[in-house]
Amino acid sequence: MKLSMPHALTADGTVSLIGNPIKMSGTPVHYQKAPPRLGEHTASILSGILGLDEKKIAQLVATGAIALGEDV
Repeated sequence: MKLSMPHALTADGTVSLIGNPIKMSGTPVHYQKAPPRLGEHTASILSGILGLDEKKIAQLVATGAIALGEDV
């Protein structure tokens, strides 16, 4: 049930995850990518779903209301 996936934040470049405990031969689980980093998609969600512009997002970051990922 343990699996490893590529991930940028770890020393060896992988992260250990728990696999799906349900195993079906006709519909096997396909793991595509590791979980996102904290704040990795925050800006795109705020702009895409809530319609916030870059200025408003920057204000939220400045006040400490949100944090963006390191590479954002």
